Amino acid sequence: MNILLIGAGSNRNLAINTFLENEDKLFIVDNVNSNYLKFAHEFSTVSDFRNYNEVYRVSLDLAIRNNIDAIITFSDPCLLVVGELSQQLRIPNLTPKCAAIAHNKDLMREEFLKAGLDIPLFKVINNEKELKSGLEVIKFPAIIKPSNRAGSIGVSKVNNLDESIIGFRNAWDGRLLGKGVVLLEEFIEGDEISVESVTKNGKTHIVAITKKIVSESGYFYEIGHCLPYDQYTDAQLVKEVVAKALQTINFTHGIAHSELIVTKEGVKIIEVNGRAAGDYIIDLIYYAKGLNMYQLLRDLYLDSEDLDGKYFSNVNNKYAAIQFFETPPGYLKEVKIPETDLEKKNIKDFSLYFTENEYLPPITSSIGRRGHVIATSESLDEVESTVEEIVQKLLFILEE
Repeated sequence: MNILLIGAGSNRNLAINTFLENEDKLFIVDNVNSNYLKFAHEFSTVSDFRNYNEVYRVSLDLAIRNNIDAIITFSDPCLLVVGELSQQLRIPNLTPKCAAIAHNKDLMREEFLKAGLDIPLFKVINNEKELKSGLEVIKFPAIIKPSNRAGSIGVSKVNNLDESIIGFRNAWDGRLLGKGVVLLEEFIEGDEISVESVTKNGKTHIVAITKKIVSESGYFYEIGHCLPYDQYTDAQLVKEVVAKALQTINFTHGIAHSELIVTKEGVKIIEVNGRAAGDYIIDLIYYAKGLNMYQLLRDLYLDSEDLDGKYFSNVNNKYAAIQFFETPPGYLKEVKIPETDLEKKNIKDFSLYFTENEYLPPITSSIGRRGHVIATSESLDEVESTVEEIVQKLLFILEE
């Protein structure tokens, strides 16, 4: 099978290994520093994934010359290219219109409204005057975010006008290629969750519900995930909302990552993303359930048997969690690691993203986190306490 991978991103070792184990040929479009280019049968590099024309031209050339069977991306900016190429080459995938909606949260929210889905109250903001007008309707605390970014880039929780102006400017500057708008939305109290799903021929299967833990720093980046979370929430309602949301934007083929908040009043859909989740969530599913969503993703392009029978009948019943590390800014002088704890068999992965003497900038999005630990267990409480214990014992020594 010939797979065109546009924007492999990072932390996708499980995906690359899965494709190679299937003896797939990988044709990769990525930046020159990608760790995955060495695994490609052939690759092309681009200077900036935000440059649609460059990515489209390079990807089309690679696809036409190599009889591509599947087109995959793990990067939000590449969704539009994937949609256009798939339609042109008649490869099953999300449509260009679906890709545009999935990439732009303002368009997505409008579609959700038309469908009668429960969403946060929001306003589209283009300038500070509109911000002040929007704050007459949406009270504090509120959320401000760019309409077309992922990874919590430019997202902040604001509590007054001064913070709102700073948050708006950060979100405006954080827009992709200076395009798109800013969203001002109400802050919703409740359990933040994400849902991983797979859709084939318009039929959606829910794979996992994940509990999301968000930093309390004022910036809305995730510091942890644990799954499965089905029994701790209204799983049936969550599944119905996700299926309707995907149907609303006409997502008929592929893997999707959806974000929701469960409140006392019900379930609010925040957004859906037309690609596999980041933050090692796919790895957590593999550790907990024994289900490889990357295998499932590639098999969507084959005339395979029904997904229910092949993938969902026999799965493990463990729990898996990841916790990311946070520190103040400063120069990293030393990290004291609890080596004995990391030798326990339920610790699946441990990684630091910075090296000694490197400057650690303030964390304002997912990009700045310092590292992570992944663990498994037989219960949700135990797996959460396991990763939390590692975080508590890990010591970062910094110098200003």
